[in-house]
Amino acid sequence: MKQDGKEVAYATGIDFDEDFELQGIRTLGFHGDRGFKSMGYSCNFSVNTFVLIGGAIEGALKTPTRKSILTQGVLDFEIIDLVTKKTLYIAKSCKCGGKSTSLDATALATKTTRWRAVDIIPNEANVS
Repeated sequence: MKQDGKEVAYATGIDFDEDFELQGIRTLGFHGDRGFKSMGYSCNFSVNTFVLIGGAIEGALKTPTRKSILTQGVLDFEIIDLVTKKTLYIAKSCKCGGKSTSLDATALATKTTRWRAVDIIPNEANVS
């Protein structure tokens, strides 16, 4: 995975969820929905990473702090296939919505961050 063009070396997984906010279309003389209309769109995704305790590491996922969340701009993500190195999806104009960190006695911690994106665009050539 890349965050604003830089590879995130310790990313271990990503999950995303798109909601097209479908609303049923109802008409007189017809029982049930005749079809659906999208009333909006939202996209949320989470990124799982490893974090070394005791300092910043090159290739780490950039996340805001409580003080910087209001001033931090939006970021783009590129989701890449680990084996083929081809881009699968591009997440546009993302902002961090939350994060959680789990510490381990082995000095290897995990961090899960939750993001909101304006859009997730599949690379049709690489996604089946």
